[in-house]
Amino acid sequence: MVLTSVATYNMALAHHLFARDLHHQSHGPEANGQALERNQYTTFLHKASRLYEICCCSLWECDEQNDRFLDVSMFEVVLANNLGVVLKQLGEGSKAEECFHYALKGLSFLLDRQQSNGILELDAGSSDILAGIHEDDIDGLFRNLWGAAFMLGTNAAPAA
Repeated sequence: MVLTSVATYNMALAHHLFARDLHHQSHGPEANGQALERNQYTTFLHKASRLYEICCCSLWECDEQNDRFLDVSMFEVVLANNLGVVLKQLGEGSKAEECFHYALKGLSFLLDRQQSNGILELDAGSSDILAGIHEDDIDGLFRNLWGAAFMLGTNAAPAA
């Protein structure tokens, strides 16, 4: 199930980043007056959104009965962040806000669980929950989620 989720996530991320690149090309200094093909942009965002949702369902087995925070992972936090970013870009603010709040709660839970286990180092050599993730990356994701969850007008960034 995890391999399917990772493969689906990678496809979603590819669509998401391609849509972002389309947007930047049409609004950047090298655009030369080229209008953004809005239909193509939204098509890639919709595909990314659907793929992220499929990834969520395969991870969580579409079972809303379970308390997800008993076994939340950094992958799920990043997945919720990215889905929130895409939904926000598609104008679905309330759904995006739910994703950002979930990701923020998940990240807070992971950090709290790590601290309660007495593991404070965030280097690749440790055997902690967030092993291999640099502290600056976690800080950046936390700031991104905090801003996105409470100020939907800001630009949240996809996490790779």
